[in-house]
Amino acid sequence: MESLRFDRHTRRWGRLALWLSRRRILRGAGALGAVLCGATQFSGATAARRRCRTNGNTCRKKSKKCKPKFCLKTPFTIEARWTNQETDHDTYLFVPNDVGANLPSPYIEFRCSSDDTDGGALYPFAFVSGDAQGPGDEITTITRLLPGRYEYWILLYGPSPAADLTVNLRNANGRVLRSWSSPPNPSLETVGWHVFDLDGGTRQITAIDETIDALLPFGAHDPNTDVCPD
Repeated sequence: MESLRFDRHTRRWGRLALWLSRRRILRGAGALGAVLCGATQFSGATAARRRCRTNGNTCRKKSKKCKPKFCLKTPFTIEARWTNQETDHDTYLFVPNDVGANLPSPYIEFRCSSDDTDGGALYPFAFVSGDAQGPGDEITTITRLLPGRYEYWILLYGPSPAADLTVNLRNANGRVLRSWSSPPNPSLETVGWHVFDLDGGTRQITAIDETIDALLPFGAHDPNTDVCPD
């Protein structure tokens, strides 16, 4: 009898041990699944950061309007193009302060060419192709983005018709991500056209497309600092 009782207790304890063991395995599998799921979610978030809309916003689901090729990559260019023989427009790019700097509204302008940059290493890592007059292009190249806000402005000389000038934001591969056409300037006075802003940290592009009746750069920001080397 004692032997039978011992056998029954042994079987019960054995079943209990097996049940507990299975629960531990299941809990372990669940924890592992959570880890793997988290890894999958992280991987998905990482992938999402590589998909963008044309305004620079990241997006999760790939679609015709959400693709990796829309993500802004350096070096990229801002192309101001016009064909009118009678007009001469000038570009201004306000930039964030470089690390350790605290200058009031730093900017580069249409005369800040690559010849001034010692191989392109210009604070704040941007330069212009040169001052174009008559029909011409002024192409601003940005080789590295700094955290903070970039503002792209055009000094529109008048009189000039609507769409006299086209601004193209081209990605590193030359693809046009965004494009703007200039508003009309029927007067003989010059006006400042604030075309768009760019967040150097998130690379989000915000269309502004507004004009001010003032000269640049002081009409946009006063005081300001020309950071193109002499």
